[in-house]
Amino acid sequence: MSMPALAPSTRNRRFSKRSSNAEDLRAHLRTLPNGSRRAATQWRKLESYRALLPAESPEYLKELFCSNVRAMLEILEKEPSTEQAAG
Repeated sequence: MSMPALAPSTRNRRFSKRSSNAEDLRAHLRTLPNGSRRAATQWRKLESYRALLPAESPEYLKELFCSNVRAMLEILEKEPSTEQAAG
């Protein structure tokens, strides 16, 4: 028995939510010193986002969250910089 295909509106909501999360993360990183690309690199290396996880969350949701954040950070690290150099 196959699973029914998701309606386009359902798919769009899922993708727009993920896109919204990336935009929120991008906006936050832009407020940090040293620019968003450098901040993204530091966050990815240090995995400081793990401190945001509720302790009572199931392990599989923690891993899903961390995987999504890592992916977003990797994308942000590779984006062309639109920030002006300090100087």
